[in-house]
Amino acid sequence: FQQLLPYFKAYTNYINNYQNHLTTLIQLKKTNKNFTTWIQKTQKNHPQLENIGDITDLSITPIQRIPRYVLLLKELLSCTPPDDIDREELEATIEKTR
Repeated sequence: FQQLLPYFKAYTNYINNYQNHLTTLIQLKKTNKNFTTWIQKTQKNHPQLENIGDITDLSITPIQRIPRYVLLLKELLSCTPPDDIDREELEATIEKTR
């Protein structure tokens, strides 16, 4: 897992710009009928998108992902014996994920 941590930096830009993204998305939905129609057609034409609800709901998913990983790792740590050879690496991974 620790080898994947450098890829988490891709989330930084998304997270830092999320509020702007959300405001723009809401504004577009209110003022641009073509955009709203395109969103609806796209969801209708792609079965994997049919049940996602509103696009603004889906856009929060990346924001929630890293905290979920941290919770999972902490749970794993709580089940790891103190003398386990992987415990130290798990603790370091949790610290780097924060």
